[in-house]
Amino acid sequence: MADPTDVADQLIRAGDYDGAFALLQSAVADSNQPPASRADAFQLLGTLVQINPSFGDGDECGLSYYLRALKIDPHHLWALYGVISTYGPRFPDHQDDDACRTALDAISLQLHELDAEAQRFVREKRDILTQAQCNRRTSG
Repeated sequence: MADPTDVADQLIRAGDYDGAFALLQSAVADSNQPPASRADAFQLLGTLVQINPSFGDGDECGLSYYLRALKIDPHHLWALYGVISTYGPRFPDHQDDDACRTALDAISLQLHELDAEAQRFVREKRDILTQAQCNRRTSG
């Protein structure tokens, strides 16, 4: 039987977000799924929420799904990347400095696995977090 996350990834690429979301929800609820598969499923759920916020049930950035993936696998590269992607002006109501800082620190150890564009994105997010923290210190 095919890994549900592989099938969901194919459905996402084909634009069947509803089908992928339903399949992934089943995968994370299935206690027989291996932990790595469940972490992948949570990460993909976060990605789907970013694509279509109506899936998020109040979390339009997917942060809660990425964090659940990281509870299973604290080094999950794409869940770390997902946490970082939620930080900044795109999702102003969902800023979690601690989660972003932790993800940035963890992803720094895996930066070599990302392409040049993704590495640049991570550096930009680190700069945004640093600037936000400096601004809060000077205004507080």
